Amino acid sequence: MRIPEQDPNIFQKVAVATHDIVTPANLIDAVAFGVAMRYMPQLDTTKGIGMVAGSFLADVVDGTVARATGTASALGAQVDAGGDKVKIAFGLYNIYKLDLASPGLLAVVGLYNASNAGAVIYDKKFNENPDIEVSKNGKYSVFASCLGTGLQVIGSHLEKNNQPKLGQIAKVAGAGIAVGGIAKWGLPATKDYWAKALGSNSS
Repeated sequence: MRIPEQDPNIFQKVAVATHDIVTPANLIDAVAFGVAMRYMPQLDTTKGIGMVAGSFLADVVDGTVARATGTASALGAQVDAGGDKVKIAFGLYNIYKLDLASPGLLAVVGLYNASNAGAVIYDKKFNENPDIEVSKNGKYSVFASCLGTGLQVIGSHLEKNNQPKLGQIAKVAGAGIAVGGIAKWGLPATKDYWAKALGSNSS
């Protein structure tokens, strides 16, 4: 991270002193990651759903916090993206284990995220100057797939609490949002990531 020489704020001073490790956004991500890991095995409870939802909502504000404090950095973006992939993978595993969403939907979301992760890994391993960054399409698709999967979890919770109609509505809406988001934004993002990974390799 490069900051102006004039009057760096306290957050920027700490970020520079710690090589961009200690920043407000990274702290938010670390807490959110810990909460997600702690409560994902409890997604069949109201508390588990609430805590995990909160941990993912933190991802909506971390970028804003980084920019507001002048501490946005490449390392922060990598920490955020890497943490998100782990959270999503662990979440899908627990949702499948607890039978809280359609296995087909979980497979689609899992394969989509695995493909994107594969592009990033390939880029870093085989290219001298890896340049894949999370695109807007990628962010929108991840948000849609997480929201859709979350609605399926809520739907299962409603069904188990004697609200089958509301539960079914939530599940159908969740599947539509997740699949629709991946189709609209996810596929173009994945195509772009792999084009960069393979294109860099051939240059």
